[in-house]
Amino acid sequence: MAATAAWWLVWPLEYMKSQVQGQYGQPMPILARLRLTIQQRGGFFGLYRGLLPGTIRSFLANGTSMVVMQFAQRKVSELGLRG
Repeated sequence: MAATAAWWLVWPLEYMKSQVQGQYGQPMPILARLRLTIQQRGGFFGLYRGLLPGTIRSFLANGTSMVVMQFAQRKVSELGLRG
């Protein structure tokens, strides 16, 4: 939950990074692209485009990582490899 909440906080920056990396439209400075995105995508909340798929991905990736880590720790303990 904490990782997903942190992801929500930085999502607008991630969205703008993707816009710049993908070179969508004309090449322009980041602040100009930010203003244009806000104007064309419905205001500030336009910066949160794609948040639902990102949230689902975060839950799946973080949840899977936790399950695999628990399994690995159990196996290390069973094999007596803990010091």
